[in-house]
Amino acid sequence: MLCNPPFMDTTLDFQLTGTGRCANAAQSMGCMRFAPLAEHIRNLPYGRVPGDSHGLTVVREGRGTCSSKHQFLAALAHECGRADIVLTVGLYRMSARTNPAIGPILMAAGFDDILEAHCYLTYQRQRYDFTGLPAGAVSPFDVLIDERGTTPENLAAMKVPYHREALIRWARAHGVDAG
Repeated sequence: MLCNPPFMDTTLDFQLTGTGRCANAAQSMGCMRFAPLAEHIRNLPYGRVPGDSHGLTVVREGRGTCSSKHQFLAALAHECGRADIVLTVGLYRMSARTNPAIGPILMAAGFDDILEAHCYLTYQRQRYDFTGLPAGAVSPFDVLIDERGTTPENLAAMKVPYHREALIRWARAHGVDAG
């Protein structure tokens, strides 16, 4: 069975009862519960995929980013009547401590950090990240500066301008031409 990873956070576990496109895709993979599917999605390689309004491309391509993986999981939760699971976009100070691979790039540019937008799920005031990237010394959640909920259908329309506006403010504050 595809959806039987060795470790699962069962806090978000529920039966996949929906009949929409995401629920059908999950069930066709043999996934009948949310927590094992979320762990399966976390374990998929990190990689950009062509966008769609529900993140189904993650299932088809077998990879995804924070946006596409969480967009799919949120759409699936909503199809199963779980509107209390919120797709969230947070802005955080990305640095070598949160994302070790970015350290040399920031250092070469003369910066300690830069604002990054990150997608995850929020449920009962807890944040859940199923991106699957290696953890840095500091969690992005520890250096959040703002976060907003959105819907899977509105993610692309919301995230890009939200991140762009924050980067323009960051650039101005750091003396960088945001032109």
